[in-house]
Amino acid sequence: MSGDNETTVTPLIADRSSIPLSGSLAADVAAAEAAITRFDERTGANLAGFSVIALRTEAAMSSQIENLTAAASSIAVAEHAPPSNDPHKSNAELIASNVATLLAALSRNSPLDTVEVIELQ
Repeated sequence: MSGDNETTVTPLIADRSSIPLSGSLAADVAAAEAAITRFDERTGANLAGFSVIALRTEAAMSSQIENLTAAASSIAVAEHAPPSNDPHKSNAELIASNVATLLAALSRNSPLDTVEVIELQ
């Protein structure tokens, strides 16, 4: 690649107590918050199984970065299969391993440090 390019430095917002929004954007954010609250009140308790689907979907999507793709049903089967010692694992097995790694990371009660990330991998 050659030629001119532009860069952006993303503002640090984590420590801000509030972020000023324009009138229309503030209204849209408030409407979205209200809709999410209503959704949680109606169906939140029924979505316990959804977290597994969301996690599997995230693992499959992020695995595409590594050129790994597999059907959701194949990933689900691989998640419940006994561990394989085959050095040439299927994409579904590799993605299932990514799901297991994400579950292990999420089960921690504290932020991950470098050593824990290496252990998970």
